[in-house]
Amino acid sequence: MTHGINLYLDAAWKHYADAARQAAGAGLIRNLPDRRDDPSYPLVALCFEEKGGKEARSLAFLPYLRRFLMNAYKADLPHYVVLPDTDRERVRQSGAAYVLSVSLAGEPSRYDEGWFLTLDQGLQDVQTGRWLALTRSSKRTSPEAGNVEAAMAALRQQREVLREQLPWYP
Repeated sequence: MTHGINLYLDAAWKHYADAARQAAGAGLIRNLPDRRDDPSYPLVALCFEEKGGKEARSLAFLPYLRRFLMNAYKADLPHYVVLPDTDRERVRQSGAAYVLSVSLAGEPSRYDEGWFLTLDQGLQDVQTGRWLALTRSSKRTSPEAGNVEAAMAALRQQREVLREQLPWYP
C-alpha cells in the first residue's frame, strides 16, 4: 500500500536513529546491550548480517533498517548474546543453545525505482547442529511504499516462524 504516511514513518525512524546514535555517543543514553541475561530461558546467539545491493538507491536506507530490525530482535529475545558471525568455536564459547542468524539485503528492481528488501532467518540448535528453520521474507518497496513498513511486514513473518520453533518466544 502506498500512502503519504509511509514517508513520514521512514523519516521519523531515520531522524530518531540519527539522534539516538548521537545521544549514545555523547553518553546521554545507552544503546540496547549486546547481551541480556535471563537464565530462565535458553541463550540465543544472535548474528546479524547486512548485504548491500548493487546500486546506491538500494543501500541508502539499509543501515536504518538494520538498526530497526536488530533492536526488534533484541527486544524480543529474553536471553541473548550478539556475535559477529556464526563461527562454531565462538558460538560454543558463548554457551548458546541456539543460533539465530539474520541477514538483511536490498536489491534494486530492474523495472522501476523500487527495490526488494529481503530478510533471511536461520535458527539452529547448537547441541545437535540441526537447522530448525530457514526462512526468507522478501518485500518490494520504495520510499513512497514505505521502507519501515516493508521491514515490519517481513519481521512479522519471521516472528511467526520463531514462535513455532521456540515456545517461549514472545
